[in-house]
Amino acid sequence: MLAAKYTIGPMKVFGGYEYYRLADPSDTFQSGFKRLGGFNVLPGAITYNAYAINKIMNVVWSGVKYAVTDQIDVTGAVYYEAQNDYSTKACKGTGIRINSNSCAGSLDALSFLIDYRPLKRVDLYAGVMLSNVYGGLASGYVQAQNIDPSVGIRIKF
Repeated sequence: MLAAKYTIGPMKVFGGYEYYRLADPSDTFQSGFKRLGGFNVLPGAITYNAYAINKIMNVVWSGVKYAVTDQIDVTGAVYYEAQNDYSTKACKGTGIRINSNSCAGSLDALSFLIDYRPLKRVDLYAGVMLSNVYGGLASGYVQAQNIDPSVGIRIKF
């Protein structure tokens, strides 16, 4: 993972990139093992063949945070992630109607946040994220586009 943040006066620019790969374990542990805090992991409790083809994810994000006043910040960001086709079967369908979450797919999103600090240890915030999913990443979603608002208060101790 790579991440960076740069401050220019009241504005902070940030971004990052993440790459990860999921693969089958090097040992199948057919007879189980006793290692996790002294607990027994029983034979057959481990899935060792979920990634016959490695799953590779690439994630990129970037954004800007701007201090409007000493008490109010606004933030906007964009996100993108993509996965490869790691399915052992042919992928059929599109969007939320694709036949497997292991088919190639992507997600893109935009977010916006307003953060107001009326007192030293209190934050009031409101934000929204708009996201779209495609292909294998859309498998299991009810809709390919989501609008997710959020409003809250945070009290720091």
